[in-house]
Amino acid sequence: MPPKNEVATTSYSPIAIGLHWLIALIIVFQFFVGLIFDDFQKPLKGDMINLHAAIGLTLLILVAFRLYWRLTHVVPALPSSVPHLQALISKAGHYLLYILMFAVPIVGMMTRFARGAGINFGLFNIASPWAVNKPFAETTENLHGLLAYILVGVAALHLLAGLYHYFFLKDGVMNRMMRSSQAS
Repeated sequence: MPPKNEVATTSYSPIAIGLHWLIALIIVFQFFVGLIFDDFQKPLKGDMINLHAAIGLTLLILVAFRLYWRLTHVVPALPSSVPHLQALISKAGHYLLYILMFAVPIVGMMTRFARGAGINFGLFNIASPWAVNKPFAETTENLHGLLAYILVGVAALHLLAGLYHYFFLKDGVMNRMMRSSQAS
């Protein structure tokens, strides 16, 4: 892993900002698509579930790249006005978001594969590596849904904290993820 550039920054890089907002939009899209699966009739329902799985795997790859980027690039420091306890809560929240951004699609893939279904990307397929296991699929499906709700809830708190900093504290915390003052 290349060493981090230790130059102090006041904002995230354009790549980090782009990944942040792209991943956020995909998570919101995926969450709402997951909520309306039962509204679709066959065969469209199967196609939508496959699309959800394909986007979920793509999301997992984007999150892995985002984590790599974060580990290899300097994270802008919080303003000195942010209390230490609040900074610790922020750090814990970010860790939780990363854990959930990995866990939700992984558990979703486990569900799909336990049903004996692969993922069709159009140009290629990923076959299920497992035998059908309906009880396990039901358990992981429920866990996938629960984790998705937790992810969206934690992300909503993350957004609310950013908006609080932006509109009330006006301390530049949210600006770090809205515009870059550096080259990628």
